[in-house]
Amino acid sequence: MKPVSQALGELHVSPIEAVMGIARRAGSGMTVTRWAAFAFPTCRVQVWEFSAALPPLDRPPVRVAVMFKSKIRSWIDLGEETYEDAVARYAGESEACLAQARALAARETAAPGAGAPAPAPRLPAAPPGVRVTLPAGPGGKPLGLAPARASP
Repeated sequence: MKPVSQALGELHVSPIEAVMGIARRAGSGMTVTRWAAFAFPTCRVQVWEFSAALPPLDRPPVRVAVMFKSKIRSWIDLGEETYEDAVARYAGESEACLAQARALAARETAAPGAGAPAPAPRLPAAPPGVRVTLPAGPGGKPLGLAPARASP
């Protein structure tokens, strides 16, 4: 499956050029009669269906997919694809992309070894002849001392 950004054509089109291209494709006297929006991890895609509002009224509907990243970035003509098919396709792609992004985010934010208890803190060894009384650590266990090192 191609990423949505590749499927929707050239990304470096100015918003006004995109709007002019969509209007040219739809034709004079056509208005948006149905639209649906879908969220993707890095953008939103809308499917628009234009129908004739002025004569001749027997013109076939025109459908386009429009990509937004805060403003219109790209669009494609959906050709003969029906509105329902386009909506179903983009809804499925959106859900798959978002599920993949959520799984990736969950993997990246999971703490390594989550569920394993943290090791008890260790203090350096006390010098010979010094008695150390330690408070209880996490879970009521006394804090431990590091093993004494042998003198060189």
